Amino acid sequence: MILSVAILGQSNESGQGQTVGFNAGLGAPVMDPTKPRGQAGLRSWFPSMARELGKNGHWLAVYNHAIGASSFSQHHCGMLVNWTSGMLPGNSLFVMSNGGIWKSDFPMFTTIPESYAPPTGTASYTSTEGIPWVYIRAQTPQDIHHVFMPDEHLFDPRGYVAAFGNSIPLMQGKKILTLSIGQSDSNLLGRGTSKIGDFRDAYISLTKYALDKGIDEVYMGFTSYAPPPVFSSRYPDLVSDIGQAFQYFSGDQRVKMGVNLWQALGNLPTNADPRVVGLYDGLHMSDAAYERAGQLWAECILN
Repeated sequence: MILSVAILGQSNESGQGQTVGFNAGLGAPVMDPTKPRGQAGLRSWFPSMARELGKNGHWLAVYNHAIGASSFSQHHCGMLVNWTSGMLPGNSLFVMSNGGIWKSDFPMFTTIPESYAPPTGTASYTSTEGIPWVYIRAQTPQDIHHVFMPDEHLFDPRGYVAAFGNSIPLMQGKKILTLSIGQSDSNLLGRGTSKIGDFRDAYISLTKYALDKGIDEVYMGFTSYAPPPVFSSRYPDLVSDIGQAFQYFSGDQRVKMGVNLWQALGNLPTNADPRVVGLYDGLHMSDAAYERAGQLWAECILN
């Protein structure tokens, strides 16, 4: 059976291992980088996943839409928050300020300055702090802090979800979406930009979008360990949010729990040896960790 598996996530999900992976065993001959977002010269878990699925008679087709440094709440769905003094208005963050809705229009992978001057007026401009504010519209009484749902016009501010959606008609056999992320959303929660519950709503929003577009199954997973204090110190809150998102779809057999790599692999040591299941640079998984992650995801889908 053909299993077309797409992924939304960030760098560990797109593939950041130390060497290129290739499945020369049973199943599909998947090789890194996987399209369209895999990184040249770096390993993902998909070759390992293809091998395990092949042992059980399945052919894997990969649709890799994971984006490094991205957040489900801020970058994929979009999020509206109150402007606060000293905040880091990350790229594509929407803020409420002085009666208006504004978007911080930084490119990805940009160093973001803190904001101490609230955006004001009704025209787009770059502040003296160097923040490119784009004026969206006047604020209404209905505007509150929240993550956007697919039926809201500010949903998907960077087009990441639409790119995934455009690939769905190309998928053959059973169409599967895997969700796995955590580091950037943990960072947002840690510095107070997001709130507990935003991560839940992002998973709900992306799952609704996928099911509406014809995906057969959505697996709600979670990313691998990353060192505290910024990252894994907030992981329990994010994992709880995923559980609540799963309960939201209670009774819908199309929505399933995916792999929690933090739980399954544990608190990974930093070790540059590719044979050690760890983090080779303190953040990204080693080749051995990717090998195991692919096995875990295959087992999850098979069961």
